[in-house]
Amino acid sequence: MKNYRIIDLCAGIGGIRKGFELAGNFENVFSVEIDEQACTTYEANFGENPKGDVTDPEICDMIPEYDILLAGFPCQAFSIAGKRKGFKDETRGTIFFYLADIIEKTRPKAFLLENVEGLVRHNQGKTFETILNVLENQLGYEVKWDIINAKDFGVPQNRPRVYIVGFDKLANDVKFEFPKKGSKVYAENVQQIMEEEPVCPRYYLSEGYLQTLKNHKARHKSKGNGFGYIILDPQGISNAILATGGSGKERNLVIDKRIDLETAKVPTNKRSPLNKEYVRFLTPREWSRLQGFEYCFEDGFKIPVSDTHAYKQLGNAVAIPVITEIAKAMKPVLRSMDNLSLSAEYDEVAAASM
Repeated sequence: MKNYRIIDLCAGIGGIRKGFELAGNFENVFSVEIDEQACTTYEANFGENPKGDVTDPEICDMIPEYDILLAGFPCQAFSIAGKRKGFKDETRGTIFFYLADIIEKTRPKAFLLENVEGLVRHNQGKTFETILNVLENQLGYEVKWDIINAKDFGVPQNRPRVYIVGFDKLANDVKFEFPKKGSKVYAENVQQIMEEEPVCPRYYLSEGYLQTLKNHKARHKSKGNGFGYIILDPQGISNAILATGGSGKERNLVIDKRIDLETAKVPTNKRSPLNKEYVRFLTPREWSRLQGFEYCFEDGFKIPVSDTHAYKQLGNAVAIPVITEIAKAMKPVLRSMDNLSLSAEYDEVAAASM
């Protein structure tokens, strides 16, 4: 079976690429990521540095021949108040505009775009409507989209994300269906993603920090709000991990008593002793497991950057097992497109010889 060539744009730390590679018959031929720290992590795990910018006007000249465009693009404000002259008018200034421009100029067989669930509701749904209009009506692709939750794909994280798949119009008679669940369970609950050995004291909250979180939660509770820190049930699943760090970390706390509070050295950045309730953050390694990274790299996932950057990168990343199942679902459509293309070429040759 042939390999399909993929390009990895807005690549982050390579989760979408890895998901396709694990599905088999997909070969990455080009990657672009603007964040230098993310490039460091990408290079550590793939052996290549994707440093580049999708907004570069010469980007299309750099892209080799390929079949499928992949991108986890950032959600930015879209202007829909223009004169409806096309996507250049409707989406100018957004990363989506540059991706759409690349799709228009390079005409891949298919694409996969990923974003936060809130994109569907952004600006009363008008942003998403604009995106679909560009992809379907202006660029001429058969488009399907769905909101898929990582918790249904073998990792214990409540992480709904919107996925948009498009195929060249040649595939208009082929039915694509998004997968509903994963084929493999990597971890069933929070307990199973926790590190095997006791973790460094720096991941434990100080007494003062924990008290601040308790006060904050109490204030919101008195107002009828549910905001505040969350200590996870070890037999349950985590909340979504976020690139913003703070809230994503504080809503995913665990109790881990595998530390001696009497002898543990308090990190110099903590202004009070470690809390006596044994509450700590999940580590970057544990976050990598929630996203499937630790399980999906043969030699383990390498984290060569500081914790601050690692949390940001993993919070921005995709859950690899979700991507793998989507890639598997795309393969039959791509094969059908190949068959239709060969059939069309045969008919054309036959007609010319008559």
